Amino acid sequence: MENRNSTLKAIADRLGLNVATVSRALHGSPLVRPETRDQVLNVAAELRYRPNKSARNLVQGRNGTRFIGVLIPDLIHQFFFGVLKGIVQELKSESYSLMVFNIASDRATVVNRIMDEAPDGLMVFFYGLEQEERQHIRECRFPFVYVDYMSPVDPCCYMDNFEGGRIAATYLLERGVRRPFFVGTTADTQQQRSRLEGFSSVFAAEGISDIGKKFIEIEEPASCALTTEILEADSYDGIFYFCDELAYGGIKAIRQTGKCLPIVGYDDLPMSEILRLSTVRQDSEQLGRSSASLMIDLVRTGTWTQDMDPGSVGSKIIKLSPQLIVRDT
Repeated sequence: MENRNSTLKAIADRLGLNVATVSRALHGSPLVRPETRDQVLNVAAELRYRPNKSARNLVQGRNGTRFIGVLIPDLIHQFFFGVLKGIVQELKSESYSLMVFNIASDRATVVNRIMDEAPDGLMVFFYGLEQEERQHIRECRFPFVYVDYMSPVDPCCYMDNFEGGRIAATYLLERGVRRPFFVGTTADTQQQRSRLEGFSSVFAAEGISDIGKKFIEIEEPASCALTTEILEADSYDGIFYFCDELAYGGIKAIRQTGKCLPIVGYDDLPMSEILRLSTVRQDSEQLGRSSASLMIDLVRTGTWTQDMDPGSVGSKIIKLSPQLIVRDT
């Protein structure tokens, strides 16, 4: 028997519809005309299509649960767990369930699965959608929101990473740092670029343009080894780490070598208070709650990105501010 996606396409081809419409019809969506839904169900029965469990329950009236999909990266940072906690809290208060989709190597399969499940809305973590993915989701006509990613054209809720970089730089400047170093991750992300740009802009205003940089995997041993090199070379007098997890390796190197210099992390994970790490705090739960609130608003108003007037998208963009947490480093 053909797999689910192949059968969906067969139904769509038979009726001259797109796959998204077929999927919505099988899920009992009110957006599909009754006569179209009947046609789809008849062809589906003829082809012995077996819809997924959630779709069968909806059609048969056994489960009226509304749910929001969350699309997360293949590798998830500790910060995301706090964001997910905030999302769950907000969705639960509005009687929405959560379904998590994990972007792996086969992105097309994941996007097709999302279309098949037909959530009320989709929250996309950390990265922007590829153009084709974005188009597929728009064709399904359910709204989506970027979480911790800034988009000028789509609804989004994100932390001001540029300002966060400026906060880190100002802290180091006030500690007397004039030869700064940035320890980043090998992943070239919007968040890292914005933090580094903000960080560099503060030092540039002070006439300091020579900022050391190195990009490594987010692993404590790698960060410890790099920080040890920096301490032994004595070429830099302060370090800004892209995230707290990298800064933990820096703390370990400082303790092992007995040498000291000002350092600052980013995120304010629970372990950072125990280690007394000075850091730039992102309120992950607030980000999750605000993102979910925006998502629910779009679902309730029936607003899709393609329906928006270009001038109105700005009202669907939420920028949250990080803050400095000063401890012992």
